[in-house]
Amino acid sequence: SSSLWPKWLAKTGIDFVFIDSEHTPLGRETLSWLCQTFAAYNIPPVVRIPSPDPFEACKVLDGGAEGVIAPYIETPEQVRQLMGAV
Repeated sequence: SSSLWPKWLAKTGIDFVFIDSEHTPLGRETLSWLCQTFAAYNIPPVVRIPSPDPFEACKVLDGGAEGVIAPYIETPEQVRQLMGAV
């Protein structure tokens, strides 16, 4: 990921940016840097986590994500667990 993307995207007036951590090999530090950099340009970062794991949701929120998308939700209990985490 280029450090120029946040600056360029800020000029487009987009409402948010979607960062996929399910299908991309982003480390925790890189993901946090992306979230904080986009937020600095007033672009809320929304992160797709690799699984509906409350711990994964907490990690990306702690790293600066302003929203979380969880894949593979199959039960109401999974939703409740994620709601408790976020």
